[in-house]
Amino acid sequence: MSFMTKKRTILLLFTFVFFVSTYVTVHSYLKNNQPTTYPTISEVKIQKQANSVAGQIQKLQSNLVAAAKAKNAIDHQYSNLVDQKNALLQKEGGNNE
Repeated sequence: MSFMTKKRTILLLFTFVFFVSTYVTVHSYLKNNQPTTYPTISEVKIQKQANSVAGQIQKLQSNLVAAAKAKNAIDHQYSNLVDQKNALLQKEGGNNE
């Protein structure tokens, strides 16, 4: 065998071993690993809707808290006006007697 023939044989052997080892590695990887499961489009839509509803509920709750505070302030002002009215009526009633 000439030197060039030996060189080609060795190169061919290394190439064959490289491709076979690559094939075995990829094949075992694909065989042993489960494919990644991604959520379906409907699951993504449901999640987006749930997030949207949660945001709307939070906004409504904050509006409800603000309305309750405003109602308490109005009730307090009304109570003060009623107290002032009663005080004035008692004053007038005391002066007339």
